[in-house]
Formats: sequence, C-alpha cells, structure tokens
Amino acid sequence: MLDRRPKVKRLLLGLCVLLVAWYAALFVYGFANFPMAPYKPCGTQEYCDKSGQPRAKADFEAFEQWERLFLLSVPLGIAAAFVVRKLWK
Repeated sequence: MLDRRPKVKRLLLGLCVLLVAWYAALFVYGFANFPMAPYKPCGTQEYCDKSGQPRAKADFEAFEQWERLFLLSVPLGIAAAFVVRKLWK
C-alpha cells in the first residue's frame, strides 16, 4: 500500500523512531552492563557499587560516561517519542 504521508513527514517520523530506538537501546545497555550501579568513590582511589563491593576505576569511568550520555539523551528521547505519537496518526 502506498504511504500518502509527505516525504518530509515520513523522514521526520523515521528520524524520531531512530531516536526512540537509540534511547531504548541505551537504557537496556546500561541496565545490562551496570546492574549494581550507581558506582561512587568510597575512599582514596577506590570505587564501590551500591552493595559496597569494590569496583575498578575503569568500571566507574565507564558508568560515568554512560550516565552522562543517558542523561543527555533523555530530553531527545522524550521529545522524539512525543513527535512519533503525533505523526503516527
């Protein structure tokens, strides 16, 4: 069946669907890779997870990087989901 939506609207819809997929994938990645997050400093050159177990500095830095990226993606993901909902009709 032919899609009767204008090309710009279809392009915007596709872009928004990609943004929502990015946000969902980022969420699942963080949930799978950092189940004991948040990691925080718990002494000199030591980092601990939420259960108090020691973690490597690399784990802490990877978590911080993911957290920053996730928090920057939140507004984009929410806005894209809103636009998708409006355009999908």
